[in-house]
Amino acid sequence: MGQRISKSVFDLVSEVCETDSRRLCGSNLVDHFPEVGPLAVKCGALRQGPTKTSVPDRANHECRSITAEWDPETNRYRYFSLHARGWVTVPKDDLLTWNLDIDWLLLWIAGEFDVSLRTSPKTLVENHLWYVGISRVGHHQVSVFFTRRLHLGKVYDQVVDALRTKSGHSPGILLTTSKWSVRNITFPGEHRVATLQSCLADDHSSARIDMAHVRNILGVRGTEDVGRILD
Repeated sequence: MGQRISKSVFDLVSEVCETDSRRLCGSNLVDHFPEVGPLAVKCGALRQGPTKTSVPDRANHECRSITAEWDPETNRYRYFSLHARGWVTVPKDDLLTWNLDIDWLLLWIAGEFDVSLRTSPKTLVENHLWYVGISRVGHHQVSVFFTRRLHLGKVYDQVVDALRTKSGHSPGILLTTSKWSVRNITFPGEHRVATLQSCLADDHSSARIDMAHVRNILGVRGTEDVGRILD
C-alpha cells in the first residue's frame, strides 16, 4: 500500500504534474494552497527548487510580477514599488519554488498497485511516460504505466510509439493525471488508459486506489485480493 495522503494533497499533486515544468511558485503555494501546500511538502511530494527573483508586487492589487534585487545592507531581497511608493521587502515564500518529485509519485502508484520495488520504475519517454512494473489485478498480471500531459498531441504520439516497443503484460493500465476524455481508448498492447482520479475509492477520506474500479476499467474479473508479483 502506498503512502497515506489526503485527497486534497492528491489533487494538488495532480494539478502540478500537468504543468509543463512540474513546478509551483512559492507565492502560489501560499496564496492558493495555504493548508494543503505544507502537507504536500511534509509528505515529500513537493521539494524545494531554485530561488527565483521574479516575484509578485504585493503592493499592486493586480499582483503583477516584478524583479527583486538583493540588498546587502538588510540581507534581504527587495523591489521598488510605485504603488507602495518605496522599497518593499520580498517575503521569503515568494522567492521559493516547489517541484513535484516524480519519483515520489511513481513510488506512491507502485505502493497502491502492490508492485514489487525490487526494480525501479523505468522512463520510456523522458519526462512523460514511465513503466512502473507488474501488478496482479484479480487473476491477471498487468503492466502498470504512468503518463502525464497526454492531452498534448506530441506527447500522445510519443507514448503510442513507446508502447509499441514496450508492450508488457496485456491488458495493462496506462494511468494519467491528464484531464482528458480517455474512456474506452485502447493503446498498443491492449493497454487501457485511465485517469488516476477515476481509480480512487469513492468512500475514503484519503487517496486510495480502488482495485474494483481498476478491474472495471480493464474489463477483467477476479479475486478481491491483490497479490505481490515480482517483476
